[in-house]
Amino acid sequence: MTTLFKLLLTEYNFSLLRDYRSLLQTLHDLAGQTKTDMKLEGDHDFLRLYQPSLETTLRHATGQINNWPDVFDWYNGPFYQLMDLSDDILLFYKQLEGALEAMSREQRHDYFSTLDFNRPPFHLNGRFKKLTVAPPQVFANDLKLHLYNRHYQTNNGAFEMGNLVDRIHMILPHFVNFMEGAVDRYAENQQLDRLNGDTLIVTARTTITRLITQSIGITVAAQQLAEGYSRLAGYLLDAYQPLVDVVSTTSIGDFGEKMDTLMPNINEAKAMWTAE
Repeated sequence: MTTLFKLLLTEYNFSLLRDYRSLLQTLHDLAGQTKTDMKLEGDHDFLRLYQPSLETTLRHATGQINNWPDVFDWYNGPFYQLMDLSDDILLFYKQLEGALEAMSREQRHDYFSTLDFNRPPFHLNGRFKKLTVAPPQVFANDLKLHLYNRHYQTNNGAFEMGNLVDRIHMILPHFVNFMEGAVDRYAENQQLDRLNGDTLIVTARTTITRLITQSIGITVAAQQLAEGYSRLAGYLLDAYQPLVDVVSTTSIGDFGEKMDTLMPNINEAKAMWTAE
C-alpha cells in the first residue's frame, strides 16, 4: 500500500502547484494583452459576450492567489517536521523495547508513571528533535498533541487540495474559452481563417494549448496530493488513537503494547515521503 501512496506526495506534484500559482499571476496581464493585440478593446459585441465571464474568472484567480494555503508549499517545511517527529518516536520506541525486555512480568505491571525517562535504560536527553523528555504522563500527552496536530494539518491538506481541483475548473477552462473567443473574433474581424499562420493566432493557440495542458497536469497533481494527504492523515490518526486512554495508572506493559500498535502507522507515514 505504501509503495503506491508514497508516489503521491512528491516534490514534482508540489512543483506543479508552484507553477500554477505563477500562471494565475499572469492571467490578468495576458487577458489585457490579448485584447490589445487583437484590437478587441473597443469591440463592444465581443466584450458584451466575454467580459463578464472574464472578470469573474480573474476574480477567482486573484482570490486563489491571495488565499494560497500553506499546505500547498508543504514539502519544504512541515514534511521535515513530520520526519523529525517520527525519528523521535522511533528512538523512544527502541529504548522502551529495551527497557521492557529487561523487566520481569511483575515490573511490567507497575504504573507507567513510575518510569523515569531521564535515567538509564533511557538515553533521551538532548536527542529529541520535537518531543521533550518529561514525566511519563506529560510525555504521553505531548506525543498525543504532536500526532493530533499533524493529523489535523494533513487532513486539512487533503481538504484544500480537493478544493483546489474545484477552483481550477472555475478558472482555467473559462479563461481558455475567453482566449478561443478572442481568436475567433479576431479572425472574423480580419477576415482570416482561424487556422492560418497569422502570428497572433498562432501565438494565441499556442497559449491555449499550454493552458489546457497545465490545467490537466495541475488537476492530476492536486488529486494525487489530496489522496496522499488523506492517506497520511489516516496513518497519523491511527497512530494517535492508541494513546487516547493512556493515564498515569496505565501499566508499563499496556503502554508498551499501545506503542507496538501505533508504530506500524508511523513507519507507513514516514515511508510516504522518505522515498519517491
